[in-house]
Amino acid sequence: MTEVLQRVDVPGTAAAELTRRAGVVEGRELGWIGSQWDDITADVARHRHTAILASLLEPEVMAVLAVEPGYRRLLRATRAAELAGHNPTSLLAEVVQRRPLLGADSMSDVLRWRVHLTTTIAYLNARLRWMTGRQSPSRRRAW
Repeated sequence: MTEVLQRVDVPGTAAAELTRRAGVVEGRELGWIGSQWDDITADVARHRHTAILASLLEPEVMAVLAVEPGYRRLLRATRAAELAGHNPTSLLAEVVQRRPLLGADSMSDVLRWRVHLTTTIAYLNARLRWMTGRQSPSRRRAW
């Protein structure tokens, strides 16, 4: 009887139920750890991206940018691009230096749009290179 109750691979046994419950608890704990890790890394990324922007912009321009309502959206867009594999330093340098920001109603929205446009264009170019590479005559197989 003890041998039957201790089998964890048979559904319905006490040991299997305890193993299932332990897995559920462990899954919740890992989910919590993941959410905490995401919060911490997001905070570090915000500080790092702010420092990058501060190094690229004049102090007066940076002061105005940092208090705009869309500034946090810009930082989130930059973080999303970084998580997608883009280098935030070169990405922000490219979007800041593209055209002057003076006269923009919302510099953060302009920069966020440029980040979105730049990452989309980079994705499409990579996709096009992949597609044309697969379609090139030198790589076709002769069946």
